[in-house]
Amino acid sequence: AIVQPAIFRLIEQHADPNSLFFIVKTATSTDVGSWISKRKIWACCLAEELLLIAGGQKPFIEKTAFRQLTDSMYNHVTANLMLAPAEQLTVKRLKMSPHDAAQVLAQIHA
Repeated sequence: AIVQPAIFRLIEQHADPNSLFFIVKTATSTDVGSWISKRKIWACCLAEELLLIAGGQKPFIEKTAFRQLTDSMYNHVTANLMLAPAEQLTVKRLKMSPHDAAQVLAQIHA
């Protein structure tokens, strides 16, 4: 998916865009203050952190270090990337393709 300008601005506000290695629009939605619908979460792999964002009136923004995600794995049955232990994150599962999950896991375990 093409990164929308509003999403890129959110990335710029919360991370150095030059440290962005991989970005994927997940199939996981979250509430961002829109009464019409929820918005999809973007997973952004930075140099040493995972940034989860979704744009809206009340943007969803969570960031955690890869060292906090060492037990993460992909569940092929549910098509969810399971972020673990990730105790500080409110979203611990991200629905995405196996290929995208492999890219995120490669960044986490690099």
